[in-house]
Amino acid sequence: LAAVEGPPWSTTCVIAELLKLAAGAINFIAGLYVGSSLYALPLVYGSDPVVPLPGMLTPWRATTIKEWWATRFDTGMQSVLYHNAYWPARRILGWGTAGAMLATFACSGVVHLTMVYDFEASIAELTQMFSFFLVQAGLVAAEEALQLGPSRARTLALLFASSPLFVHPVLARMGHRPLKLL
Repeated sequence: LAAVEGPPWSTTCVIAELLKLAAGAINFIAGLYVGSSLYALPLVYGSDPVVPLPGMLTPWRATTIKEWWATRFDTGMQSVLYHNAYWPARRILGWGTAGAMLATFACSGVVHLTMVYDFEASIAELTQMFSFFLVQAGLVAAEEALQLGPSRARTLALLFASSPLFVHPVLARMGHRPLKLL
């Protein structure tokens, strides 16, 4: 979206900022780092994309956060993290499933931070992005502890709500202005 001129609290600016933030979050949910806009279409129309991307098993159909990350989103990375983070934490370190899951999400966070570090991100931006991965571990643990039943709407809402932690620093580097309501 083009920059909108006017006071930051004007209705037009607020709507433009919300649309930019929502577009970034939806892009993340749909597979931000593979760079495909095809994954936004199923969210809008409720159908499968015309050209499936390798490693993505219709993630928007996940009914739990665990299903999203463990079976549907980026299966290649899942395998790498399972064999190099989760499994060693369980078998070598003797950690329980919760500790191994946290270690796996933390490793994923480090991998993602090494990819964005070249963009000269600040420590605050890197910390914010890393916290996204810790939040995901917390969401998986909460779903399991509360024994929440499957819900696609809840899953996508939680991913959407937490995605600004990861997406906003990237958007800021691309010139996105943060929303200022006051």
